[in-house]
Amino acid sequence: MSDPLYDLSYTLANKRSRLTWRAAIVASSAKELEDTLSKGQQATRAATEPGLGFVFTGQGAQWAQMGRGLMHYPPYRQSLESADVYLRKIGCEWSVIGEFISNSQY
Repeated sequence: MSDPLYDLSYTLANKRSRLTWRAAIVASSAKELEDTLSKGQQATRAATEPGLGFVFTGQGAQWAQMGRGLMHYPPYRQSLESADVYLRKIGCEWSVIGEFISNSQY
């Protein structure tokens, strides 16, 4: 027997039209999903040109904060700064740059 929440999330993620307005809900049970849906959801307008990003750490992180050394290279730092600005725009409460430079001389 399959999990109804898994089936629902799969269907919503893969088997529907990509509409202009979107909302997301995180729920671990049907009851939690029902309660959250009954409160109403705030929808967000999707980007007209969806972006795509890849994160690949190779064979796994070798040591904590090993990306700090790359901050010396302008293209790398600029990409992190761009990500930081974007994440702030969509409501992220922490800073990408702040995470990289915390307890650091950079």
